[in-house]
Amino acid sequence: MLNLNANQIEAISQIIQDDHYAFIYNNISPSLVPDRVIKDLKARGLIEKTISLSSFPKDSYMFGQVSAAIGHNAAQNMTPAQFEKFIRGKKYIPLTEAEKIMVEYLEKEAASYIKGLGNKVDNQFRTIAIETDKDQRRLFEWIIKKEAVKAKELRLNKKKLASNIGHETKDWSRELLRIADTVTHNAFDHGRAGYLGKRFGPAVRVYKRTQRTACPYCINLHIKDTSTWEPRIFTLSELAGKTNVGKPRSQWTAVIGTVHPYCRCTLERIPEGYEWNAKSGIFVPPKGTGKYSEAVKLTIRRT
Repeated sequence: MLNLNANQIEAISQIIQDDHYAFIYNNISPSLVPDRVIKDLKARGLIEKTISLSSFPKDSYMFGQVSAAIGHNAAQNMTPAQFEKFIRGKKYIPLTEAEKIMVEYLEKEAASYIKGLGNKVDNQFRTIAIETDKDQRRLFEWIIKKEAVKAKELRLNKKKLASNIGHETKDWSRELLRIADTVTHNAFDHGRAGYLGKRFGPAVRVYKRTQRTACPYCINLHIKDTSTWEPRIFTLSELAGKTNVGKPRSQWTAVIGTVHPYCRCTLERIPEGYEWNAKSGIFVPPKGTGKYSEAVKLTIRRT
């Protein structure tokens, strides 16, 4: 007796793939799911009746634009209704064609991550099932030789299968959270860049707000002087179009968006004429302008 036969393994494998496609359909974009798969999802009741007109990468991109327009604190205190009202308001600058293409890219990137996780889950499940099956066969060989075995020993591999899948499920859940966190912050940062580019132009000076608890790679890329935490200064155009995807860590550069998974470094604008003040740890306006209330604070609260 096998734990799972070939048909059962294939059926479970299909469920795994369908569930990940359903996530893409319901949360990112139906256009990124093949028609043949959509038919199966509808048959299984996995299509939500009410699909949002937006996607979570697009929502994050738009929220990044809002935060760049009105400031972090004001944006964080917005209710969903206020956020929607701002987007529909006259003061909001609509997305350009280039930004729409960027949003589509971010959606496709998110879908690719989710499909990749689906493939990983499927492959690991198959491996667990096959390895457990091998153990079962070895157990039966032992039974034949010994001619007797306690009933509880026949259940060992079923428990092992359940235990192994349970262990991997925790890893898969963490992986999904990692993907969601990375995609969301990446889109948020690109949204900020999009607004700054429209409002101030490609030559606007920017830096990446980096926590003191950040990884060594981000600190090296974003911080000029670790004793005063003075950030490196870039123009928006210097960061635009750069990516670390597929590169070894030794070749990573500062980019718009995330440097790596779980990266929380955020793009910030430096107001024109402002300079770094090592003593106060912030960018300040030229002396005598009376604009210190507009100083850009670099330090952030630990979360």
